[in-house]
Amino acid sequence: MVRAFTTNNLRSALRLALVFALSSLSITLVGCKKSASSTNSQYVCTDSDRRAYIRQSGEWRPEEGEGIETAFAGKTIVEGYFGKKYNANWLTAVGRASILETLDFIETTGARVYRSDPISKKSTLNLEAGKVMPWDIDRVWRDADQPIAGTACAFMAGLYLAEMTRGLPSLKSRAAIIVREDAGRWTLVHEFMHHNFKTQAAADGYDDEKTRTLQSKLFKQIAELKADRSMNNREYASRLSALFQQLIDVVDQTVIQYQFEEVTVEATLQDKYRVGELAYVPSGGYANASWYIEHSKSNIQNLYDSLTSTYNELALLTATNGLFHERTALDRYVTMRDQRLAQ
Repeated sequence: MVRAFTTNNLRSALRLALVFALSSLSITLVGCKKSASSTNSQYVCTDSDRRAYIRQSGEWRPEEGEGIETAFAGKTIVEGYFGKKYNANWLTAVGRASILETLDFIETTGARVYRSDPISKKSTLNLEAGKVMPWDIDRVWRDADQPIAGTACAFMAGLYLAEMTRGLPSLKSRAAIIVREDAGRWTLVHEFMHHNFKTQAAADGYDDEKTRTLQSKLFKQIAELKADRSMNNREYASRLSALFQQLIDVVDQTVIQYQFEEVTVEATLQDKYRVGELAYVPSGGYANASWYIEHSKSNIQNLYDSLTSTYNELALLTATNGLFHERTALDRYVTMRDQRLAQ
């Protein structure tokens, strides 16, 4: 009975971990206010939210800015939040530039900016200078362009695809940034910062495709293990515990590359905005960053909640089958989880 209970619940928990931790996309979402009468923490869409986005699209003309800071177009690597490294000069270079100047600079860093449909016909089209999406990138955008789960209206404003993602032809030699035509420069710089972080991560040896291959291998092995009814509970618990040990390392890598990166990007832009080093961005960008940070933190918490349920079940399964070495080894997850949540 213990095995049947654990198998069913573990399958559910691991599927949730896959959804949260192993996402392939880095995105910017435009959030909505919480309803004043809401008691279930859902986000609702009011007419004023959409009107504000449309209004803010016209705050700055695409050519308004102070130029690229050419003195800072080189390479100075610094550590940001969560120890994530990025080229500080890239951010400084575009800090007070115009949209058009930012687009030109991004082209020099190994990424290309594409435009997608505006959220409203009433918006100002700031990013008409972006390239038309090729078919493969357009397909990814349309698949990803869905309201955020658990909210009534949050919509995607931008998306970043790293070089060589999914073997897409258009990503063989450079990364892609997709932004809505009516997005402001905050969104554009947000996606550029994903490129900044991913470029440095690759330079330090992180390989997204290798991580995906490993993750696929692990989930295949877990599925095969669940389907194998030939082994006894003790052997099953031992093998499942070993796979969980590998899984948490993959999750740790991906949560740093995705959920923690979303928090880092928005917090970094807020810091720069407060001291005047990020300008010519919509006035609502700073406030929306706080919403997006909270949303990303909620995703991180949900991820660890699901993994903790899995850990609890495995701890019981190993202990009841006399696998005390495996039971003790599982506690490595608790240390990892607590460290990440404390950050």
